[in-house]
Amino acid sequence: MYPNINRPRVEAYLRAALEVDGQKMPERIVAAREAVAGRFKDLEGNSDHHAERHEMQSALAALTSLQDETRIWPTAAITHSMTTLLPKLRHKNAAKGAAMTYSGKKV
Repeated sequence: MYPNINRPRVEAYLRAALEVDGQKMPERIVAAREAVAGRFKDLEGNSDHHAERHEMQSALAALTSLQDETRIWPTAAITHSMTTLLPKLRHKNAAKGAAMTYSGKKV
């Protein structure tokens, strides 16, 4: 992740992606979309933050996929989170840990 990351949008995304209660899933997805939209609004007129914008677009695509699967099959949310989103999250966290290491020490 990035040093200037907008924590509320990341937390809202993770709550939606990791929700296992099919009844709560729709509200979690809406909250995550609103958090991402708010961050996009914060970045209006700012030509920087390309990586963050790309990450937010990916998050919106994942939320759309999750929402579609949940509509078709309510328990798909659990399957989607466990097989698609969690491995991506683990990979990002591993990359983040590697990036934080400098000369064998955590910085």
